Amino acid sequence: MKLPQITTKQILQTIQLAFIYVIFSIPLITMGAATCAAYYVSLKIINKTPDINIFSLFFKSFTQNFLQGTLMWILTVGIIYLLTLFWQNLAQNDFDSFFKIILAIILSLFGLMLVLYSFPTIARYTNKFTTLLRNSAILSIQFYTYSFSLLIKLFIIYFLAGFLTYFIPPLFFVCFIILPITTVMIISPITNKIFSQLEKPQEESTIQENTEESSEN
Repeated sequence: MKLPQITTKQILQTIQLAFIYVIFSIPLITMGAATCAAYYVSLKIINKTPDINIFSLFFKSFTQNFLQGTLMWILTVGIIYLLTLFWQNLAQNDFDSFFKIILAIILSLFGLMLVLYSFPTIARYTNKFTTLLRNSAILSIQFYTYSFSLLIKLFIIYFLAGFLTYFIPPLFFVCFIILPITTVMIISPITNKIFSQLEKPQEESTIQENTEESSEN
């Protein structure tokens, strides 16, 4: 598999985006909108869009997607909280129910995959919130191989980060800056590929319709 070529300019743009992302996420309640904005800008960086203003693009997406981003962030926190309670309950009962363990794993995977696609979807499309949730759920199942691949990559990265910060506490501040944008830059290329695959048939259909109309004329 051919690895993508990363330029010095892209690295510098990503570093700039990382600091902007963290600053806009500090109030916590704004983290959802900031995440949407980070995905929006990351796609510009990945696609090597020329002459982009990182802050301007970030702020544009941040304001446009503030409501849906915030709602999705609140829902995300709720999902994580409920899953945590579920797992704690299982642990307190010594994982005595095989059915509950399987249910907890399925719910955890589905909840995490839903979150994986929701913020990039908000950054790319304009939908009602209910449509957003439905489409994100469909994507997580339809592209399950990508979903599991992303979850495994993120698990490894966060496990290593937790391991390192446990033994070297000062690294916590480095991880605090790097981990959020690393997550975005890992997910963005995959979601970009998925969205492009979904949009391509529509583009081909539009071209065909235009061609038929030209022939008739």
